[in-house]
Amino acid sequence: MDLKQLIDEKKTRLSAWMEFQDVNFLIEYAEKGEMQKMLERSKKKRWEKHQPVEDFDDDKFAAQLSQKIRDWDLTIGKLADLINIDIGDMDPETAVECTDENRAVLVKETYGLANWLREQLSDVTAYREQTQAVQEKNSEAGPGKSSSSAGTRAKNAAKPGKTG
Repeated sequence: MDLKQLIDEKKTRLSAWMEFQDVNFLIEYAEKGEMQKMLERSKKKRWEKHQPVEDFDDDKFAAQLSQKIRDWDLTIGKLADLINIDIGDMDPETAVECTDENRAVLVKETYGLANWLREQLSDVTAYREQTQAVQEKNSEAGPGKSSSSAGTRAKNAAKPGKTG
């Protein structure tokens, strides 16, 4: 058996809902090679005394990490708990849209979120556990529901604490 061929043929895209400080995020798993490419793209080269010196650009890396967030359950009230903002008379239950720009700003401005994302992106066990839980839930759903459906993935899972 050729392991490289098996991995290339059987690789799947995994996503899972994970919680950070009472906010649920749908996060896409990052393969080891993908994470290494993200780290490489986050380096910048400068010259010091005619010698190249590589520096790590935290902002570039945070922007790349933010692209792995596929969705979130974020409200203005929860945002105020993450970032020091005054929401005044705004409705704290107003949803914050998950756009590319909003994701990048949130990751950059929320203390600890980038580090948490980096840890979560590479934890394949958490993604597998959620996928298994979804499949078990689907098998208990009753007649006409297939527990072995190839299309069942964690990204289709109900958010933690919600029914769906």
